[in-house]
Amino acid sequence: MTKNKHETDNDLSSKLVNTYIRLLELQPLTPLAELRPFIGKGIYAIYYTGTFPAYKSITGKNIPIYVGRTMYKGYYRKDDSQKSKSIYSRLIQHANRIKNTTDLKIDCFGCKYVILDGSWPEACHDELIIKYKPIWNIKIRGFSHRDPGTRRRDSLPEWDTIHPRCNKAKF
Repeated sequence: MTKNKHETDNDLSSKLVNTYIRLLELQPLTPLAELRPFIGKGIYAIYYTGTFPAYKSITGKNIPIYVGRTMYKGYYRKDDSQKSKSIYSRLIQHANRIKNTTDLKIDCFGCKYVILDGSWPEACHDELIIKYKPIWNIKIRGFSHRDPGTRRRDSLPEWDTIHPRCNKAKF
């Protein structure tokens, strides 16, 4: 069967997404507590290296506990890419959330990130979730400060129940 000249090559898109994911995996692990400001939007992953019993299955393995993404306002707007610190800002928000718990230590967390343009962050994020099934994305909801439905709930998100806050500051 011949290919319709109007069809896109989805296999090529899939290969590019997998290339970006491989690039993320090859990045050095930066301790979350030592993160320095940088510019860019894209994808990131947070890794856990501590001894919390619920995370024993991923400790010491190259499996992220959480993956996230930041995107441009439109597929190819690069005009704000020279000044946006959105991955850095998001990682700092996550670090502050971790620091504000009674049972986690920020020194047990590291991160990796890749700066990407266009719609690639969303495609890569979805694929990372499928590939790794990160605990804080899939099993324990509520880590992200952008957790859908948090304003409609009367109770604390599951993440806050497992990892109580030192104070009740909102993130």
